[in-house]
Amino acid sequence: MRIAIVVEVFLPKRDGVTATVERVLKYLQQQKHEVLILAPGESVSTCCGYGVVPAAGFPLRFYPGLRYNIFSPAMAKKLTEFQPDLIQMFDPIMLGLQMFYFCKMFMPKVPLVYTYCTNIVMYTSIFGYPQLAPLFWGMLKIMHRTSKVTLVPSLSIKDDLVNRGFRGEIIRWPRPVDFQRFHPSKKREELRAMWTAGELGKPAQGGNDKIILLFVSRISWEKGLNTLRDAYENLDHSRFHLVIVGDGPARSEFEPYFLPGEVSFVGWRSGEELAEAFASADIFLFASLTETFGNVLLEAAASGLPIVACDALGARDLVLHGKTGFLSPPGDAEAFSNSILTIANNPTLRQSMGVGARQFAERFTWDFSFNIVGKAYETVSLLTSLEFDSVGSRLITRIGNGKST
Repeated sequence: MRIAIVVEVFLPKRDGVTATVERVLKYLQQQKHEVLILAPGESVSTCCGYGVVPAAGFPLRFYPGLRYNIFSPAMAKKLTEFQPDLIQMFDPIMLGLQMFYFCKMFMPKVPLVYTYCTNIVMYTSIFGYPQLAPLFWGMLKIMHRTSKVTLVPSLSIKDDLVNRGFRGEIIRWPRPVDFQRFHPSKKREELRAMWTAGELGKPAQGGNDKIILLFVSRISWEKGLNTLRDAYENLDHSRFHLVIVGDGPARSEFEPYFLPGEVSFVGWRSGEELAEAFASADIFLFASLTETFGNVLLEAAASGLPIVACDALGARDLVLHGKTGFLSPPGDAEAFSNSILTIANNPTLRQSMGVGARQFAERFTWDFSFNIVGKAYETVSLLTSLEFDSVGSRLITRIGNGKST
């Protein structure tokens, strides 16, 4: 099958969407599909052996790292020459919306798959433009209606879309986790010692006995940084130490909130380094309200960590309240810190939640996840075939009855 992949963000940028796209590309490579990637202009030139067609565009002032991507004639030419059997779009907003209309006009027989990864509408409120929310919901509904299938990462997101009037084929597609890479056995005491070292490299108060709280995310305000900061301020820093893995546009504003040595900002980590960071912590924190899934939640669970998260769409599908962690009211820093204390003050609970989290994560296998993708592709192909066969049959009938010439 010839598949065109359209993305609004791509490598080298690191976030949940790019991680998902990269996994899909690896799956398509294994299945020996032909793939064309259409992505922002600053993206890598190849991925998983597939070429990337860059879009023209310009950066958005209100969100560093994102661009307004333009579907250019050069991209249209490449896409037309590729002659895809299917086009899969990930979070189509700017580039995707332009492509929707192009495909509707010039490639009407090519089926579209809409992959919903980000709660983009919530961002309008976070960045001070709540009046744009109805416009964005309208755009998303248009793209959903135009697509043969919409893939969503969690049941709570599917229910939310249905309640908002989205009709048609919506398929839950949970992401997989590499639970061999992310494993409790990757714990490293020397890493814990490095995190809790003082400014001169000497052990800080509490040393390795401190409870390590881990936050893995792009450092941007929509990730719940205010809740994270306020909850951590409620805790005794001689007993707890916060480690933040990641980077992002808000780091320069966020980092100065803390005194030197209170928090370890370690930057981006990947592969074994990331797996060791997860396994070497004690409790995982997730304060975001905008996620549709949260890949890091599964990675933390696979690493055997109890989780404290805000009770929001996506997160509530991956944290079993009272069994693998706690869900706190959104934005309630006091409740968030109290949940941390409940786990920290009960070692037996902490251990049982970690074991339960690991068992829960083991359900999300590669085969389980991508069998859903493969069946979605088959469904799309079948629906498209039936649709055009039906159109052809109706046309032949009309001609036979003398109603058309």
